[in-house]
Amino acid sequence: MISIVDLVTNEKTEISDIVNYKNTGNPIHIVSEHPSKNDIVLIHLITAIPIDDLNDALDIDEQPRLEDNLDEDPSFLKLVLRSPALDASELLGIHRETTYPMIIFMLEQKIVSIQHSFASTKIRRKKKGKNPAFDISIHATLGIIEKVVSSFEYAVNVIDRTLDVIEADIFKTSFRYQDSMKKAFQLARSGTYLDAALSANLSALRRMSRLNLFKTSEEMTERLEDIIIDLTQQQELLIIYKKLIENSIDGFASIVSNNQNNLLKLLASISLILTIPTTLSSLYGMNVLLPFQENPWAFWIIIGISALMIVPTLILLRKLTLL
Repeated sequence: MISIVDLVTNEKTEISDIVNYKNTGNPIHIVSEHPSKNDIVLIHLITAIPIDDLNDALDIDEQPRLEDNLDEDPSFLKLVLRSPALDASELLGIHRETTYPMIIFMLEQKIVSIQHSFASTKIRRKKKGKNPAFDISIHATLGIIEKVVSSFEYAVNVIDRTLDVIEADIFKTSFRYQDSMKKAFQLARSGTYLDAALSANLSALRRMSRLNLFKTSEEMTERLEDIIIDLTQQQELLIIYKKLIENSIDGFASIVSNNQNNLLKLLASISLILTIPTTLSSLYGMNVLLPFQENPWAFWIIIGISALMIVPTLILLRKLTLL
């Protein structure tokens, strides 16, 4: 199913076949979420965009870039971006896909966005400029890119909140290291994917900002510059969080190692204490003449001797901080 939004009236209709499509003459925004091959063919019939360019939207590993096809027929700009998944489980690296491709085709009377995991975008109407049709399409494109920025802000916030939970788990209990370590590695993986997507998106947007088409008005130039600045800020925050994640993983290793050492020292101390009564009981299990063997209080005497030998051992271990 494909949604078509009239950029002049903001009316939205859904079509499933070329027969249902009506050309009003106004600039339109064609939206396809989770595209199928039938959607790709339908978009091709409506826009005449080459099918090979549209098929790139089906590749989940497509990388961000900008392609300038303004000299061809039909003339269009093709902008490929990657957007974070909106599902928190995907963002945290539980699944393979942390970011998904999003392809925007900008034509004079039409704008096409094909996306896999992205919030719906409501385009605000702008005042008409010297080239009204392209002006509306450009502002619509910038509106979608701003939504991509918002999705990265959401993703970075999820990483921030999850990192707080993981760090709290480190110091709260000694029995959840395995789960916490797994979450930390998943978070590091997500951060790597998001950082790569941000870098590629910024590269494509900076190239786009150099096109004369996006310099037709000061408002448009400033809007695109603001988008680039916002994405740069998210990238800087992500770099900080990646460093914090690395520190958390190092902290895990140090705490686990320290606790293992403490546990080994405790077990060694307990073994040393138990050695005293074990040795005495072993001696009195020998079939030879022994002190107190005829004494009716022999058992309690031996227990008392063991206790007297254990007490100074405990005091010594305490002073050596082994207990």
